[in-house]
Amino acid sequence: MSSSTPERTCANCRYAVQDVYELMTVLRCLRSGNLTDVGATCGAWWSRDAEHDRASIGRGCVIDETAQIHETATVGHYCVIGAGVVLGPEVRVANYTIIDAGAQIGEGTAVWNWVHIREEARIGPNCSIGDMVHIGPACRLGHSVRVGNGTQIHHPAIIGDRAWIAPAVFLSNDARPNPGVPFSPQPVCVGDGAIIGAQCEVRGGVSIGAQAAVGMGSTVTRDVPPGALAYGVAAAVKRGREEHWPGTAWAHYGPLDPEQHCPDCDRYMARQWKDREQA
Repeated sequence: MSSSTPERTCANCRYAVQDVYELMTVLRCLRSGNLTDVGATCGAWWSRDAEHDRASIGRGCVIDETAQIHETATVGHYCVIGAGVVLGPEVRVANYTIIDAGAQIGEGTAVWNWVHIREEARIGPNCSIGDMVHIGPACRLGHSVRVGNGTQIHHPAIIGDRAWIAPAVFLSNDARPNPGVPFSPQPVCVGDGAIIGAQCEVRGGVSIGAQAAVGMGSTVTRDVPPGALAYGVAAAVKRGREEHWPGTAWAHYGPLDPEQHCPDCDRYMARQWKDREQA
């Protein structure tokens, strides 16, 4: 702690507040009912500010004065929002969520409970981030991405548009863990419209191509080409997925009719699996 910022303690529990980014410290003091003189010296943190009065902010939140929260955004209870965070229009942040400095969340995105979004992360519009998700520093998520509960996305992963990541997926950033050498993160890259099934593990440096699908419970140790279906431990390509990017019922509203026109890519719907007749 710098000498310019004096230590502050909770009036009730006398617990020292040395790092406002530490969730448990902040919540413990907030729940005690009084955070003595916090912000009186540095002026950076408070539960409610005039700039955010038009937004819906729950009780016990700790929000940096430089955060930009759109008036139509909603922030739940006991959230911590760091310096320079940007919450776009219609963003919904649920309870007990930490958003670190410099992170940006696009319009219409929903962030559920107990999520930790690390510094400088970028999340596009119309995404859904499930409960207890960890998104590492400088990760990039495109638009309309779905991330299931309990998933860990480690920095600096790149997730394409309309990707669907099921619950309990682990995207690593270390291809060959070795405590004896300096750590150099290798990002996982997930292409547009790709699907990763539940409880998958993806090794650092692996790329999963656009419109590819990875079966649940797989361990992915090598690249998956675009449009492929892969599963197993270690995952192997089993067959091709349809060439047309959506390939999933959730991506389109209405029946998967081969003659139905797709306004997103200006094409007509292909069969959901191009080799289904041969299967």
